[in-house]
Amino acid sequence: MCGFDIEVNKVSRVEELIKDLNTINLQIAEATVFKKKLEQAICESLGRAQFYQDEETGKTYIKNINHEGTLTHEVGKYKATIKTDYIYKINKSEYEVLKGRFSSEFNPVKTKVEYSIDKEKFHQIREYGSIDDLKLRDAVITLVPASPSISIKVNV
Repeated sequence: MCGFDIEVNKVSRVEELIKDLNTINLQIAEATVFKKKLEQAICESLGRAQFYQDEETGKTYIKNINHEGTLTHEVGKYKATIKTDYIYKINKSEYEVLKGRFSSEFNPVKTKVEYSIDKEKFHQIREYGSIDDLKLRDAVITLVPASPSISIKVNV
């Protein structure tokens, strides 16, 4: 009977922790929305960006920025440093067609080699690979534990 009591207390404690985490997650979400609205108001007030709200979705989008880069504004006893930037996207298929027409001096697109790990093959080496395969894998890949991620859904 004593072991059962300990298990019930443990479950109650974990449930309490999950409830607290869920409450904090909701508060963070509300604070994040409020923070975004304050940031937008500051940017618009200082003439750094204009925003618009999509009538169908209610989402707010950036309409325009008036300066690319970082500027610091002194307002009363505060200094507000605002960084505004563009997200640059490449139309890869169009670039492949047109890249030969750029002079090497003014080609705005850099190409690079990218490395990524195939997790499935990484684990297959452990099961099916040779000792040499394992040694090679371990020489080039290091595992570092990631922080746990917890999502909470309330059962109603």
